[in-house]
Amino acid sequence: MANFIAENPGEFTEAVKMSLSDEHPYCWRAASLVWDCMTENDERVKPFVKKSGLVL
Repeated sequence: MANFIAENPGEFTEAVKMSLSDEHPYCWRAASLVWDCMTENDERVKPFVKKSGLVL
C-alpha cells in the first residue's frame, strides 16, 4: 500500500482523512499507512494538524 501512496500522492490526503475518522478498524489501518508514508515534519499533514488543534 505504501507503494500505491507513493505513486498516487493525492491518495495520501484521503488516507489522512480516513485515519481521522471514526470508522473502526479502517481508521487504524489508515493511520498506520500514513505513518509508514510520512517523513519527519511532513508538509502534507500540517493542514490536518492545524485543523485538529494538535501541537507537535
